[in-house]
Amino acid sequence: MSEKPRLLYLTPRLPFPPDKGDKIRSFHVLRHLCTKYRVSLGAFVDDKEDYPLCSQIAGMCERSFFRRRPKGIPPLQALKGAARGQALSIAWYEDRQMRRWVAAQRGEGLAAEVIFSSALVPYAEGARAPVLIDLVDADSAKWAAYGREGAWWRRPIYWHEAHRVAAMEARSLSLAAKVFAISPNEAAVITAGAGRPEGSADWFGNGIDPDEWSVEALGAAPSAPAVELIFTGRMNYPPNVEAVTQFATKVWPDLRRAHPNLTWGIVGADPAPAVTALARMPGITVTGRVADMRPYLAAATIAIAPLAIARGVQNKVLEAMAMERPVVASSGAAAGLPVRAGRDLLLADSPDEWGSVLSRLLRHPEERASLAQSGRRFVETSAGWPDQLARLDRRLEEVIK
Repeated sequence: MSEKPRLLYLTPRLPFPPDKGDKIRSFHVLRHLCTKYRVSLGAFVDDKEDYPLCSQIAGMCERSFFRRRPKGIPPLQALKGAARGQALSIAWYEDRQMRRWVAAQRGEGLAAEVIFSSALVPYAEGARAPVLIDLVDADSAKWAAYGREGAWWRRPIYWHEAHRVAAMEARSLSLAAKVFAISPNEAAVITAGAGRPEGSADWFGNGIDPDEWSVEALGAAPSAPAVELIFTGRMNYPPNVEAVTQFATKVWPDLRRAHPNLTWGIVGADPAPAVTALARMPGITVTGRVADMRPYLAAATIAIAPLAIARGVQNKVLEAMAMERPVVASSGAAAGLPVRAGRDLLLADSPDEWGSVLSRLLRHPEERASLAQSGRRFVETSAGWPDQLARLDRRLEEVIK
């Protein structure tokens, strides 16, 4: 039996635990790659709570190298990046020791390299084996949205990032044998921004394990407090912060006047001060980090995703559907999933739409049950990780051959 080929995988954060967007995707990709390749993993670690977990990931790989990074980019490194014309979010990952380690792996021979996110695209320079770059989202479009909608004094910084990241996304299409995004929409944004023909970037979506994410899988797990509405996610992430604060300001007061006993749980780690402050409003609970999101979803009546800035696939939507919760989402939050609005979930964008849709669902349990069943069916038939990762497999096999 022939030996598995060697493969390099680079990630901007430790791909463990798989408890938030980028880590969910990078963990499942890594675990899958390890079944087919001898993987050398290079990862940056920016959370002190993740340091003890490095050994768990190292055990999956043939080789591994972890570099600790501060939460924010050091000023000198930012200045050096600016002098090179780099985005700050890319300059933050410039690291001499990581480059030496990558060069050592290349010197011993690799069948392919997989690089995760635009932040690490510069590491594709000098590769001898075929490179696949998983950009995931069109980050340049996210920064541009911040530039339009963020605080006025931050907008010039956001626009700088948008232009510089767009340049790196375009560069990735020249450096890589294949570039991936998380959805056809994101792939189209990346190729259009680079002025490339349609189809220049491929895609594979995020998945979910429907056996793990199910009401039945909870078994004897501790129950969570019952709430009518739930929002889940990392609660210091700017789009999540903006989503809940805007909903609390523009939708919640009228909705609670119509439903006086209505409750809303905001569930997720590291709530920003603006999110924590929402707990002072009647009916709103802010939990902070929880050990397991599933009991909280199971105890909720309706899951909401009112994101104004949303790129790619929203894991919070998949998780709620898997747990048989009816979902109401903004158009942007649902755009990365091949769902049918009105059957698998409901859409709402303006405050009036949110109020109207939620009031109707709260009064009609039969509609909630129908949405929940349809959403669960979508997860079971269209959102498994094996189907998504098969697209990556095909491209890897092509470039290695």
